[in-house]
Amino acid sequence: MSDDIPMKSPLDVIQTVDSIVRNSIPNSNDTLFYVPRVRISFKDLERCLVVIYTSVERFLRLEFLSKFGEVIVHRLESSYDLDDITAEKVTDTSPIVLASCVLDSVLIDQHALVGTLEIEFSNSDKRIQTKILKEMSKTFQLDDGQMKNVLQTRKIMYNCLADVDIVSSFHEHIIDMKVLKEIAIEGIFFRLESVSIRKVFDSTEFLPKNKIQSCTKLEMSGYQTGDMKLCLRNLPQNGISTCRLLENSEFHRWDTLNAPVTRLNNTVQMKRVVLEPKKRFVVRWNKSKCGVWFHMVHVNDENDYLEFFENETCGLRYYCKKCSDPFDHWFYRNIPRRIYYEPQWTDIGYRPSSKQDMSLFLRTVRSLREMIREEVKKELADSSHGVEELTEDDFDDDDDDDDENDEDDENDEGGVDDKEDDDDKDDAVDDEDEKFDFSLNLQEKGLIVFVIVLPIVLGILILYVYF
Repeated sequence: MSDDIPMKSPLDVIQTVDSIVRNSIPNSNDTLFYVPRVRISFKDLERCLVVIYTSVERFLRLEFLSKFGEVIVHRLESSYDLDDITAEKVTDTSPIVLASCVLDSVLIDQHALVGTLEIEFSNSDKRIQTKILKEMSKTFQLDDGQMKNVLQTRKIMYNCLADVDIVSSFHEHIIDMKVLKEIAIEGIFFRLESVSIRKVFDSTEFLPKNKIQSCTKLEMSGYQTGDMKLCLRNLPQNGISTCRLLENSEFHRWDTLNAPVTRLNNTVQMKRVVLEPKKRFVVRWNKSKCGVWFHMVHVNDENDYLEFFENETCGLRYYCKKCSDPFDHWFYRNIPRRIYYEPQWTDIGYRPSSKQDMSLFLRTVRSLREMIREEVKKELADSSHGVEELTEDDFDDDDDDDDENDEDDENDEGGVDDKEDDDDKDDAVDDEDEKFDFSLNLQEKGLIVFVIVLPIVLGILILYVYF
């Protein structure tokens, strides 16, 4: 009941958050401290989520909900157990404004450096996103209307529902572009083949001033014969497309590939294949002790990326336990578990475009949730500590939320039309398929949203990189 929740002032909430964050960060001081990741999710103007990650398995989770003219704040520290929630309520504010005040006081005013700022929208409606941005901007303005110190982050990541103009406005009003190094769109396809991520697709462009723009698709299915063609379709006009195979069983794909071997450095071997018939594209298969991955690039651009190729020692990125940053490895490995731990905050997942596909998608999510539940139970049984599982009520709430958004999903996300693809690209891979059996699997045709989003969004964002 709301009447049982203690009343607090915005300052009380902010001071509590600031104390928790600082006490959980090693070697923090009054002038500068580092936060590896901050996640902000917006359902609408009445509900949002802020998660401040401070280290492996340590995070502060704040959910802001407008109810009966008050803002209810649910706070969890390094836990998803509902019994651990601390609830408070604040008057004369809104969820977006209060969440922004927390970010302003704890991060911006303290000149914190954020590794990655993750921003997720549940609704692609530009009008709603514009209102959210305006609410946030009010908090970051000085009395004369000018923007105060903006948030410093090395990487900013959006889900696929972020509007192009809103993304640009975020960079203009909230982000310190001098500090920013990477602009990314990331998402995951939930599958029943596994409870973990098994491969990753990246589209990457390297820009002047050591900046990167990228689009990443996380997959829970293993290698498929259509992966090379999908990788080629995601190839930027001036960039590289990459497929990272995360399972040790994928080494045989390298072994069975009939091509000369070149040693790039002390850890990586490479097999280079030029795609027929017009020889416009190159596939560079790489192998190290960590795993197998391949890059795809236009022949004319290959020399531009040779330094990058030759200096790369592990292509599995965040998914290599040996080579990656411990926090990044922990964070990305746990993304699929959001549908179990946070069933109402899974907007990083790609959703289908039709009601028929949505019905199948919801069944998939429910089944996957049960699979992850069993895995978590096993882990808890094997250890003396862990995160408690959620209740059935949480799952029911998520199902209702998904059903309510079916119509929005139909309107928001489109599929990929084969006719829009480059004919030369298709011809090249079709010819190569005869040698390596890379035929296209179109089961996810209606889901490949990032292929459409990448050239539009990142084409506009590049203006902020140069200026």
